[in-house]
Amino acid sequence: MKTNRKYIVQFVWGVSGILIMALILFGGLFYLGEQERTPVVINESGFCGVPNLPEDMQRGKELFDQNCLACHKLEINVLGPALKDTDHLVVHTWLFVEPNKKDQVEYGWMFHVQTFKDRISEAESLAISSYLNQTN
Repeated sequence: MKTNRKYIVQFVWGVSGILIMALILFGGLFYLGEQERTPVVINESGFCGVPNLPEDMQRGKELFDQNCLACHKLEINVLGPALKDTDHLVVHTWLFVEPNKKDQVEYGWMFHVQTFKDRISEAESLAISSYLNQTN
């Protein structure tokens, strides 16, 4: 029984030695094959790839986020339709003057006009439109 134990211990030490040597060898190969690292240049275009917007578009984004984002997204339909590349005349008409909109005809009340006519000026609607029509 002692002779078997002696062989088992020798086998375990031998396998351990081989594994340690293999790790050292492969680690050295990876270290020697590593190229010199260059520092990463941070793009000053914005956070997480989002471009820095001009001042009017930034204001439009703020207004969009405060007033429209709950129901609308730029590129996907959620509660309301996607608004990317919406013409300013459409935005202005939708917010201020359109008497025959779907919400008035179907539900009997003018949701957008009642909600936004005193909160968003025409200049602010221009800022929102410039944000909606930004080129990416």
